[in-house]
This record gives sequence, C-alpha cells and structure tokens, in this order.
Amino acid sequence: EGEAEVGALGKQLLKKRLRKEDLIDACYHRYAFNDMQQAPVWFQAEERKYNKPQLPITKEMMQEEKRKILELAARPIKKVMEAKARKKLKAVRLVQKQTNKAETIGNDADLDERAKMRALQKLYDKGVAVKRPRSVTVVARKGGGSVGKKGTKVVDKRMKKDMNARVRTGNRNFKGGKKGSKSKTTAAVKASLPV
Repeated sequence: EGEAEVGALGKQLLKKRLRKEDLIDACYHRYAFNDMQQAPVWFQAEERKYNKPQLPITKEMMQEEKRKILELAARPIKKVMEAKARKKLKAVRLVQKQTNKAETIGNDADLDERAKMRALQKLYDKGVAVKRPRSVTVVARKGGGSVGKKGTKVVDKRMKKDMNARVRTGNRNFKGGKKGSKSKTTAAVKASLPV
C-alpha cells in the first residue's frame, strides 16, 4: 500500500502534474502536530481510523501501481534466470558435441558395423550416465548403536582421524595409530636434524 502511494506520487511529480512545493505545503495543516497521547484510547483508535491525509492521487492510480508492484514481484530473479540459461546452453552444447562424435563414428570407413555400434553405445552410455552421490562417512557415537543408511559408511573417531592424517601428510607411508613412546619419537626427530 505504502509503496503504491509513493510510486503514484512520484509519477505525478515526474509528469509535472504535481509541484513539490504543493506537496510540502499540504503537510502543514491543523492536524499536523496533533498530540493525542493524553486522549482516551477509544478516541485515539477512531483518529487512527478516520483522520488520514488526503493524497492527490486517485484509486485508479493506486490500483495501477499495485498491479505493477505485483508484476515485478512475480518476475523471476535475474541471477536465477541466468543460471537456468547457462544450464540450458551447456546441455545444448553437450548434445551438439555428442551428435558430432556420433557422425564421425558413423562416417568412419575403417570401423566395421559391430565396432561402430559398440562405439555409439559407449558414447550414449557416457551421455546418459547418472551421477551417483559419493558415500558419506558417519562418525559412530560412544554408545554404538548407530547403523549406517544406504550410501553411508560408519567409522569411529580414530579411523576418521587416521584418514585425515593420511590426507594431511600426503600419504607418505602412513600406517595409522600411535607408535612408541613420546620420548622415542622426539629422540628420533632430534637425531634426524642436522647438527
């Protein structure tokens, strides 16, 4: 409602049907600084209901502005539209690429019919292949009892930490778990350092 009023007033100001000064002057009247805090509640409620400023805009203008606002709100977001267009373009390019490959296989004189059919089937399988989600690792709780769903692998904390360490160290001869005492490992590290 408020946006529609502002839009209608702005349109009138732009089309020079309404002067800015007239709009400012209309703000000053005997109710402009009407202090109602000490009036009874019923009086305040009625004032809010009936004492509304008369704007120099018609109902038709308001309806037009509301319609425009609703139209804008119904329109899809620009970034979403762009993403959909990119996806569509990618699919079209992929299909074009597949058809070009199929034509080259079909026109190849060196291959016999059976080999052509096998190559076309392989090409088709590659294009249609469904991407399945990777298995998700779930860390088991202390009490146990957590059963993995399909596509999940239940691991304990130690297993998960070992896996992370293997990735972190770049897979260099990692066997997992603690080795020896702390003093032995520190001595080995000190021995390997140059003097």
